Amino acid sequence: MTSTVFSEAFLTISSIAIAAMLAASIFSGVNQMSNIQITLTNSFQEKMKHETKIIYASIDGNNIVHVWIKNIGMEPIPTQLIPQGDVYFGLMGEEQYIQYNRSLKPTWNYTLIDNPDNDDFWDIGETIQINIYLNTPLNQGDYHVIYSTYLGKTTEYYFST
Repeated sequence: MTSTVFSEAFLTISSIAIAAMLAASIFSGVNQMSNIQITLTNSFQEKMKHETKIIYASIDGNNIVHVWIKNIGMEPIPTQLIPQGDVYFGLMGEEQYIQYNRSLKPTWNYTLIDNPDNDDFWDIGETIQINIYLNTPLNQGDYHVIYSTYLGKTTEYYFST
């Protein structure tokens, strides 16, 4: 009889220990999934705050492409972060990365053209003009310009010459 009681007690304690380990493992996994979900949500919210849209692009006779981009996000973007974005330009399928404000062409710079409060922010609803300086004239064709903010939020525009 003593061995039966001992066996049942051992099995009961073992079952409780296994159940506790299983519960801890499940809780840890659920907690980790919750943390991942919170991180993804925060990242998505941050990207939505800094939404931009290319509204127009044109070429002048001096091998310069003018691109107008509007801040349509939920927060202003400090102007010192605009150059940390990426610009790509070229014939469709042949786009190339354009470096910011370098001495050799191709290069690009920007001007905040719609800044009624004269601050150092690209505010909601304001427009910047990006100028892409090319080293050769453009041939006729279908062109593609891409601007990606410092957070990786991308806007694109297609046009033909």
